[in-house]
Amino acid sequence: SLDDFALLSEKEVLVLLKQRLVDMEMQSLRSQAAGRCSPLRWECSFQRFSAHYFSWLTLPQLRRAFMLARFNVLPSAILEGRFKKTPYHQRRCGCGSKDIETVEHSLLYCSRFADIREVYLGPLLHDVANYSDFSKACYLLASHDPAITEAVAKFFNCLIIWKSSLKSV
Repeated sequence: SLDDFALLSEKEVLVLLKQRLVDMEMQSLRSQAAGRCSPLRWECSFQRFSAHYFSWLTLPQLRRAFMLARFNVLPSAILEGRFKKTPYHQRRCGCGSKDIETVEHSLLYCSRFADIREVYLGPLLHDVANYSDFSKACYLLASHDPAITEAVAKFFNCLIIWKSSLKSV
């Protein structure tokens, strides 16, 4: 209330107002972006400045690969199914596991990417072995550590290159 503001210093009021504006903006974002394509799905925080990976990843293809993974728009049965209006439960991975081809599946389980997963993500996945699949994906896509971000970006870049080579055949 206004009486509460009267008891605060000017600096405290400004901090409180700024936090309220950020809260309102996040509520708006959450109401508009609750779907599978949202970075909110991975609990990625929105900042008023560029995400760290934009400066950490110097190669454009790595930035693109990491961004596609964070926004859940990697080339996959999920993405293709959106355009073809395939029911979600039918958007299966081509690896033979009968799993839906989600970012989590590609990142953690897809047998087609086991070798590159071990090369780029092996030690990282051992560190989070007891996490849930969702928590592992959040950890790897969080952009909180340059080395982790680069390893994940390289993994997804290899995935994208492999998928594009299939389409050119």
